[in-house]
Amino acid sequence: MYSRLAGQVYKAIQLNTALPKGMRTPVNSTMDLLTGFEFNTYSPFTKYFAPEIAALLNDQNQVVVTVPAFNPKTAMRFAKGTEKAELLLYVLGTNFEDNTKYTEAFTRLPIEKKEETLTETVWTSPVLPEGQLLLVCAKLFFYTTTKFTEKNYVNNKECSPAKVIAVKIEKRKPVTTR
Repeated sequence: MYSRLAGQVYKAIQLNTALPKGMRTPVNSTMDLLTGFEFNTYSPFTKYFAPEIAALLNDQNQVVVTVPAFNPKTAMRFAKGTEKAELLLYVLGTNFEDNTKYTEAFTRLPIEKKEETLTETVWTSPVLPEGQLLLVCAKLFFYTTTKFTEKNYVNNKECSPAKVIAVKIEKRKPVTTR
């Protein structure tokens, strides 16, 4: 997965022909090629979750993610032996200048196969620092329960659907002085 992701990032950087090689970075290049990137080729997210998840960056520098209303019985495929899942919505931001500083925010939405229709969900991240490359990702965690354990996650190499929903590069706002 790492090699495939690095390859996509490299391809996106190479498309920035406005700058000479050596000056191109993820922050000054369009990273749209990462949108839709499937982290697990064994279990693509789109095979397990049909609804289109939308993400946008608002004026307050927050990511707003919208999961439309859907029926889990018809719009999802559950892992074998499970009827419960959590949809993780995750935002990761970095400026590539300091490898130790990054921003992350997430939420988990519970999903049960027996539910008729889940209503639309809108999640807004906290305010994010400006000038960051933001990856918005979604991942499904499947689990079973017993009377002794609350959640037994069953995700593994063969079944761990996750993908990049959106990529946004927030440009630094100009500083005005008086």
